[in-house]
Amino acid sequence: PPSFIDYLKGGLEINLTLAIDFTASNGNSKDPSSLHYISPGGRGLNQYEEAILAVGNVLAPYDTDQLFPVFGYGAALPPDNVTSHCFHANGNPTDPYCRGVEEVIRAYQQCVRTVKLSGPTLFAPIINRVASVAQGHTSGAQNKYTILLIITDGAIMDIHDTIHSLVLASKLPISVVIVGVGQEVFDSMSVLDADEVKLQSCRTSECAQRDIVQFVRMRDYQGAASGPRLARDVLAEIPEQLVGYFMSKGIKPNPPRQSIVI
Repeated sequence: PPSFIDYLKGGLEINLTLAIDFTASNGNSKDPSSLHYISPGGRGLNQYEEAILAVGNVLAPYDTDQLFPVFGYGAALPPDNVTSHCFHANGNPTDPYCRGVEEVIRAYQQCVRTVKLSGPTLFAPIINRVASVAQGHTSGAQNKYTILLIITDGAIMDIHDTIHSLVLASKLPISVVIVGVGQEVFDSMSVLDADEVKLQSCRTSECAQRDIVQFVRMRDYQGAASGPRLARDVLAEIPEQLVGYFMSKGIKPNPPRQSIVI
């Protein structure tokens, strides 16, 4: 069977999308104990910045155009303070894209300063939004695959809706990497990372066609030497998920276009 590298060499486009948790459980962003606290003068990174840089830099090289849609969820937005569960983190109402990981960091920092942390923590609206884009990549033999990176501080309030959304998304060219920040237990995330039991929608009883979720806890990767291990674990399931999707659709890799440096 073809490999992940065969698809990349054949010109497969990987689209990285980020979603960032702006719920109140992160703590007041002006308080140094908050997960969203941005230290004056950039003297240190908070856990969201660490996750964006660490995981973003692992996944970004596979994204050919380096344009990443970045969404926030769980914040009350100005001027009317209505809570949104899927908004453009860069503040541009028509264009969610950031160019490169550094611009993602800048958009994130600006967002922390302008939105009001709210809640609850809902994943389904974000997954549905990104899945609708991936749905548009299924006509013909389109060589596109989406990786959704969700960064969160804890328990989600819409587990059944999220499972239903993931079951539907399992038919699409998409993988979901969930990164947990902070000290939460993250029990619900191990349910979503269905390595043992396939996800099943309690709405339709339909089972996921394939496992598309990978969960990692940032606190397991502290220290200078943990970067390669984080990269390995974030990427652990994506090649198999990607190849599995295209093989299930009978889509073979295109002939090699150029040499790919991995």
